[in-house]
Amino acid sequence: MNKAILLGLIALLLGCTQQVATINSFDDCANAGYPIMESYPRQCKTPDGTNYIEDITNTQSNNTELGNATLGNATLGNATLNDTSTNYQVFIRNFQFKPDSLTIKADDTVTWINDDSINHIVASNPHPVHTDLHDFESETLRQGDNYTYTFDKIGTWGYHCHLHSTMTGTITVI
Repeated sequence: MNKAILLGLIALLLGCTQQVATINSFDDCANAGYPIMESYPRQCKTPDGTNYIEDITNTQSNNTELGNATLGNATLGNATLNDTSTNYQVFIRNFQFKPDSLTIKADDTVTWINDDSINHIVASNPHPVHTDLHDFESETLRQGDNYTYTFDKIGTWGYHCHLHSTMTGTITVI
């Protein structure tokens, strides 16, 4: 009888185990069936709270030629320079930043693109002095203009439109 109980417990334990997939990217997270936030770029969150952001960069060409040197994934003589930064886009539409919240890594860049017919100025908080990140302030962006900023400091950075201070957003740098 004890042997039958032991065999039953072993069978039960073997039947209850399930293999846990290793999640290392947005694609892994989405393929595992975890929820996807429909933002731009899309984000996927695992049950342990890890957030993965969809890579929206153009992988065909991430290099910029400057004379004999190439920046990006480049070889300079015997040294190799790998560009691991990512560029995210935030669209300004209908007096809103879309998406209004991003989580990025240090040294990633964010480009704001004005799709409104109204002018906007993207600037760090607080309004109107912009002192959180003193160098984070665009010129006046007309329709079709863009502004790019590289975030090199870890933290959560609020921003707004200087001309329309109710337009707000947040960049979290990890």
